[in-house]
Amino acid sequence: MSLLSSRRKLLAAITLTVLVLTVLLLRWDDSDNVAELEELQHSTHSQQPPVGTEHGTDDAWDVGTGRVKDSNDEQILGTHVDDDVDMDHVSTEEPQENLSVVKELPVDSSPPSDPEEEEEEEEEAPDSSSPIKTLPKDDAVEADSSLEEKEKPVPLIDEPKYLTFLPHSGFHNQRIAVQNAFYLAFLLNRTLLLPPAMLGNVFGWRAFNILVDWHLFHSKVGHENCAKFASLTADMQKAANMSNVCNTMNSYTYVRWELLYDLKTLKAKVSYLPRDYFTNEYLQDQFNISTNETWYFKDEWQYDAMIFDSNVDLDPKKHNLGKYHSLLRIPDLQARPEKLIYLGSLFGSGRMVTSTKENRSLHDWVNSQFIFSNPVLLQTLDNVVAAIGGPRTYASLHARVGDGAFARGASKVMNQLWSDFSGKFPPLPGGAIDPATPTECLDPLTRPEAVRNGSLPLIFMATDERNPRKAKLFAKFFAAYPCIITLNDVFDYATSPLAELSNPIDGLKLGKFMIPFLDGLVASRAKDFTTSIWSTFSMYIRFIHRDFTKKWTAEQKNKGVGGLRKRTWKRVERGDRSDDVR
Repeated sequence: MSLLSSRRKLLAAITLTVLVLTVLLLRWDDSDNVAELEELQHSTHSQQPPVGTEHGTDDAWDVGTGRVKDSNDEQILGTHVDDDVDMDHVSTEEPQENLSVVKELPVDSSPPSDPEEEEEEEEEAPDSSSPIKTLPKDDAVEADSSLEEKEKPVPLIDEPKYLTFLPHSGFHNQRIAVQNAFYLAFLLNRTLLLPPAMLGNVFGWRAFNILVDWHLFHSKVGHENCAKFASLTADMQKAANMSNVCNTMNSYTYVRWELLYDLKTLKAKVSYLPRDYFTNEYLQDQFNISTNETWYFKDEWQYDAMIFDSNVDLDPKKHNLGKYHSLLRIPDLQARPEKLIYLGSLFGSGRMVTSTKENRSLHDWVNSQFIFSNPVLLQTLDNVVAAIGGPRTYASLHARVGDGAFARGASKVMNQLWSDFSGKFPPLPGGAIDPATPTECLDPLTRPEAVRNGSLPLIFMATDERNPRKAKLFAKFFAAYPCIITLNDVFDYATSPLAELSNPIDGLKLGKFMIPFLDGLVASRAKDFTTSIWSTFSMYIRFIHRDFTKKWTAEQKNKGVGGLRKRTWKRVERGDRSDDVR
């Protein structure tokens, strides 16, 4: 028995020892995991985050469309790389078979919306059991969960207060968000920390924390040398051993909004400062704003909060929020004591709810300040318009069919465009006619008789279709109208002033990113403009067209000219076929 008892004691001792060692090993493993997590968080929020993807080929991956993009795409004119309908919030940056990943990016898996949805699509809710989020009256959204909770200090009365947000999606969606931000900053009496505009291969909406990470992953800090390769041909880049990281870096750029628009008048009314980077360290170093002095609204849906300018009921169920899931009130935001209010997305034409005529006028006035004013862009515009024949000597239309939802709904886009345009400018009886060459159309003396006598208009077509003359969807237009001009016919990027325009932030040549703007601006100088359905870019062209028409008409009136042109155009609009129209 004594021997059996001794064996039992020995076995118990061994078991206890194994248990203690197991616990110690588990604790050691946990400490490694914590250290790894802390290192990941540090690298995520440092000012030099890694590049999102490294490509195994010389082709740049188009973040906006999910397509492999030719490295010389900047030579292809009239290519719209932005996404006006915000249908690019679904990640399209999926790894290819030979795509080596430097650091995996956060990815959404929600499906894109049907293009027949309204302009600003509804996104998938993260939790189907909670279709509407109700915000409490105080602290509607907690501060960043990755930050240690600290008591928020009440700032001094004279201490400046700030507002900022996260940009996303195509350029014209970004512009709408910026306009909303200026309007909101004025009402809150806060200085807007204005994020840069993204041009080129951009990315769509994601939940707050993920969107911050995407901006950090796309930072160009530490990759400044990549810009020197951007102007080289693909063969020259290969010979120079340009890295795939640089290939990606050169497919997009961040610019300050002042480079595109004259915001001096706006700044006199609404205080703002440029915010060039998205790290917490940058906010601390540049503006002395710490994370515990920041109130975050971390959106979970693309259209999360509708913002009311009055003390409406906080219960979302008592309002017709449409696609929005919650609400914020200006008076509550005005009362926030924190130094910085940090919002997620501000995109959405219906996000700001105005209850007074004064606020509606203010919002409209803010929007009116965003008309392109870059002198190099405008100089190039004048050259192109002069080559066509001058302002208001042609009709124009915008055909957006190149990517995303527009490509999927291209037939509907073009059918509606045909209906709208041909309703204003009916084709000649008898069906198809032979189209003239661009050279013949650009010379008033060699244009087809129907265009010279005013029976049919000279047409400028702004489009993201790379070869519209050979595209089946465009065949009806080219068969019915003999003189349709595209940007390719009148613009050579390599010899234009745009080719020399550089971004002072990253050194990239900016001209290739501004070609879509030029395309739309040429359309805005026409006598008549026809829009594409669903496209905020089309709506923006229409806005600029109306602004230009008003100013041009006043200028011509002061000069006492334009009467004959007006009478001639009226005959074209009503379909007068008489040959005596000159």
